[in-house]
Amino acid sequence: MPETPSTLVAAADATSELLYAAGSLLALLVGVVATAAGLVAGAGGDLVPGAILLVVGVAFLLLGAATTRRGRRRIARRHGPTAFGRRPTVESRIVRPEESFDGRCVRCGASVESGAVRRYREETLVAGVPLYTHETGENAYCLDCALDEFGVRDDTTDTDADALDALAERESETTEATQ
Repeated sequence: MPETPSTLVAAADATSELLYAAGSLLALLVGVVATAAGLVAGAGGDLVPGAILLVVGVAFLLLGAATTRRGRRRIARRHGPTAFGRRPTVESRIVRPEESFDGRCVRCGASVESGAVRRYREETLVAGVPLYTHETGENAYCLDCALDEFGVRDDTTDTDADALDALAERESETTEATQ
């Protein structure tokens, strides 16, 4: 199986992104027009139709903002709906030997051919959705340091592949426990 996606898959992805962008722009445009019409109707004395148009306009503005590429990424990183304020978040992923990762281990300084990468962020959340990212960074760990750091080292990990699988399993358990 080839490592790069086929031309058909790439075309479908490009079409999907284009349709998302068009839908987002259309929703934002409808939201702006409906909000403006609601404000004008409300100022003219038609309070009920003005309020309805205002609510519809704001709903379309929120829909348009949520369907942009940036909005979808932020919603994918959401926390619980009761999360408000400035919060740190940490995401981990496994680096396998077939990847071309260019980084050094933060513990021992060795080149990371396989191991783990932790990405951290400090974000301001409103109802669990990150609105602003204050700080970001990432730390890479070689396989030996990752096994120590994540507490996975034991006698059952005889090969690097076994160690990576154990590390991936540990990370998925940690991710599920924190969500």
